[in-house]
Amino acid sequence: MKPIFLLLTLFASVVEAQQVAQRPDIHQVLSTKVPHYAVKAENLLQAAAQIASDFDLPMGDEWQGDPAAAKEITREWDNTTVERILYDTAMSDIEYQIEVSDGVVHLRKTSVADSRRNPLSIKVPSFSVTNIYTGQAGFALQDQVNTLMFPREKQSAHGCAGSYGAGPDEALVTLSMTDASVRQILDALLTSSRSVMWLVIFRNEQSSAGFLKTQSLEHSSVYSEGPQWSFLAHYVDPATGKYRGDWKIGLKRP
Repeated sequence: MKPIFLLLTLFASVVEAQQVAQRPDIHQVLSTKVPHYAVKAENLLQAAAQIASDFDLPMGDEWQGDPAAAKEITREWDNTTVERILYDTAMSDIEYQIEVSDGVVHLRKTSVADSRRNPLSIKVPSFSVTNIYTGQAGFALQDQVNTLMFPREKQSAHGCAGSYGAGPDEALVTLSMTDASVRQILDALLTSSRSVMWLVIFRNEQSSAGFLKTQSLEHSSVYSEGPQWSFLAHYVDPATGKYRGDWKIGLKRP
């Protein structure tokens, strides 16, 4: 019986690991007062990732241009709120603004976020996934949005294939939404997961459907007619997609 018991124990541990603890209320986190905090980053996007990781703030980023662009941010605060830290940091680049909605902090480039050419504003009639990894759900959403942007004559002949490797921190998500924007669905997937950020990197070019093109974080040289996004774990650098263990020093960051 011992081997069976060990197997059941292991299975229970895996199931527990795949479950996501309920995130704290975002407004409660934002109003938390911090004795001391410091940010040192190469640009606003990287600074946002550090803050989101330190305080477990679900964040959606709509970035335009090179995610590794050099525009250093070095700041310190004493006895202030997480919200103040966030807004002060965003003020380092006047083209970007912070907006909180659907339980997610959004870092948005105004000229892109409010553009009618932004594919994240596309309304999806119905989106549903059951017990799949966040990254897989993101791929399913991409495929559905591509179909809306570029209608196919023979939908039954269309399909996608491939393999998917889930990271140790990925969670299984179940979600069903109707008449929601792509942005709202990304928010819902994020808050249902262990990821700390969804990221879309916009280019200046338009697709043949008239929407802004995006760039893959994993393959920086790859450009897509349809939109692409990434879900990032805590302490992953949005400029490179790599884990930054040196960031993981929380409120003691020099």
